[in-house]
Amino acid sequence: MEVMALRKQLVITPQNQVPAVEDKYAPRQRRVINRGIAQSEKEYQQGLSFGPFETHETFIASLETQAAKLRGKRIRPAAK
Repeated sequence: MEVMALRKQLVITPQNQVPAVEDKYAPRQRRVINRGIAQSEKEYQQGLSFGPFETHETFIASLETQAAKLRGKRIRPAAK
């Protein structure tokens, strides 16, 4: 921050700007993020999403059903 006295007034000028959200990530990270967002949008358009749910109970039931499906697909590490 820079402060100057100019004709009976103080002029305050910020020196360091807060970086934009785009600058928060490296270009490689930004590409990975954008790729994931694009994939999610594509899956949503194909109808590969769940909800909206009428009640909390229907949400939990759907969540448990999907978790049970994933449990069967678990990849186990090779034996030593």
